[in-house]
Amino acid sequence: MVTDRISLNLIHFYLNNFQANQGPIDNIQISVRPYSREAIKTISFANLTELYAFIQENAPLLIDFSDISCFPLNLYELKSFNVTIDLGDSSTSKNYIWNNDRVFKANTKNIHNANMDILNKQYVPAFLEVLNEFNNFILSEYILLQYTYIDCGYIEVFFGVSMEKLEELYKKYKNK
Repeated sequence: MVTDRISLNLIHFYLNNFQANQGPIDNIQISVRPYSREAIKTISFANLTELYAFIQENAPLLIDFSDISCFPLNLYELKSFNVTIDLGDSSTSKNYIWNNDRVFKANTKNIHNANMDILNKQYVPAFLEVLNEFNNFILSEYILLQYTYIDCGYIEVFFGVSMEKLEELYKKYKNK
């Protein structure tokens, strides 16, 4: 679904900016929150290349918003990653960055404040915008139980306002 592409693109875009400014990123941990009320799980990626391949395979870019698939509806959130920083004296420092109630923190002082701002002042507000619409897209128990054969058009009519907002967010973040 559209929230998959949006939330994964946000993670990739802001991590890519972070990496360009700070150093190579690895051991990326992302939580997956399915709308079907299944348990939240965590998935891992070795690096941004592996994350990008996952995005292309599991949340491909839509040609047209009318091509959307209503399910699965998942929300992905960046939880943690490592960044290796070149200290300039031919040594490096491995740093751990984690999401603590949507405030990113680092285990060392080696991370530039501007790079932490990429996460805390850019990624988090964008993610919260998507989370808000994900939460507003409240589906009835009937639809959740029958979604495998309910037409997506029915869902679009029944939840039109939410679908319109998701379309706006998709257009805004689909290519980040």
